[in-house]
Amino acid sequence: MLWRGALLAALIALQPAATRAADPVGMAQTVFLWAEGEPVDAEKRVLFPRTPVTVRERVSTYVGGGLHIEFLDKTEIRLGSGASVVLDEYVYDGQPGSGRMVATVGRGIARFVTGDMNQKAVLVRTPMATMGVRGTDFSVWVEASGRTTIWVNRGSIDVTPTDGGGTALVVE
Repeated sequence: MLWRGALLAALIALQPAATRAADPVGMAQTVFLWAEGEPVDAEKRVLFPRTPVTVRERVSTYVGGGLHIEFLDKTEIRLGSGASVVLDEYVYDGQPGSGRMVATVGRGIARFVTGDMNQKAVLVRTPMATMGVRGTDFSVWVEASGRTTIWVNRGSIDVTPTDGGGTALVVE
């Protein structure tokens, strides 16, 4: 029985750090006015520059605020005024082209600029659509009604409506 506990401990230690909820996967770079983070199983907290963010954490800004987060692979998320994003999943082992990221934009404007991660393994969700990122720089605006507007600054994304419609390729 002791060997099972040792084996489990060894497997947990070998697990990529970014897959455990409490491990930092990125860091707040810039905070305008006021931003908060709400990690899993922890109290809501104020975010300052150099504050780490974790998997499954909800990050949000107040009206007039803004937040710029940079992840381990150099992917960036920039939140505008009154925005909210949940960092659903983030796995990256430090090797370019590896990993996976899933984020959900609940409201407001968020800009995504992909980094070194496997760009085909980056998904962004909203109440109305799921976007498959293809190495790009794009923005999402989610209105209070859930209506989603997307624009691509560089590259392309696949957009699939949550209501079951067909996937569309959106390019710059």
